[in-house]
Amino acid sequence: SLFDTVIDLQRGSTGTRRRRAPVARAIQHLTRTIRGARVLLAEDNPTNQLVAQEFLARMGLVVDVAGNGAEAVERVAQTGYDAVLMDLHMPGMDGLEATRRIRATERGRTLPILAMTAAALAQDREATRAAGMNGHIAKPIDAIELTRGN
Repeated sequence: SLFDTVIDLQRGSTGTRRRRAPVARAIQHLTRTIRGARVLLAEDNPTNQLVAQEFLARMGLVVDVAGNGAEAVERVAQTGYDAVLMDLHMPGMDGLEATRRIRATERGRTLPILAMTAAALAQDREATRAAGMNGHIAKPIDAIELTRGN
């Protein structure tokens, strides 16, 4: 409920109860093939971690959290993830460096890594591609965009 309210406010809307059911059905339909997939969320902000975990869990995903880039590299080396959602700006090792290090490993060569960040400028998108990320999802997250992989 809190999550839905925050998303509604981010979108500038306060009356989306009527639209929620069709969106929820669309998300259910679009995520049916990935339900149960294990993803790593690399995010340093505790509030963003909680919101993203709830959001991803509603999509039927199993979520682990890394609080920084170095921890993300370590977790990928130890665990078989289906995808990584990587914030760009984290203390210590940022998401770009973490992605480069993951890509340098056997396990990380083909692992889907998506930037999930508030950094949405053209140069940010180019930096994510140059680091080896497969896509870029701007915050606030649009549920339909995320499920379609746009």
